[in-house]
Amino acid sequence: MFFKRPKHIVFNYQPVFYDEKKERMEKRRAELDKEKKHSTNIKGEFKPRFQRSVKEEAPKSNIKLFLILAFFGALLYYIFINKELIVSMLKYLVPTE
Repeated sequence: MFFKRPKHIVFNYQPVFYDEKKERMEKRRAELDKEKKHSTNIKGEFKPRFQRSVKEEAPKSNIKLFLILAFFGALLYYIFINKELIVSMLKYLVPTE
């Protein structure tokens, strides 16, 4: 009442929110606008890239499948050829009284 009360200090602070996904999207959109290749058909833009990668991956997956089958085939062959060895190992691991 008798004293002058100080007014509160006002700062011009505006919080900054960083959205990494939004930043990447805006950067990519700016690149596309710069190259003049930006179109509204996003689905059509990704389709050729995906098809190309599938065509390149098909032979690799066939080779992997063949190697896995060959490994398991060799393992089964080894087991059936050496039955006595497997039986003796099982007897050692699981002793019967």
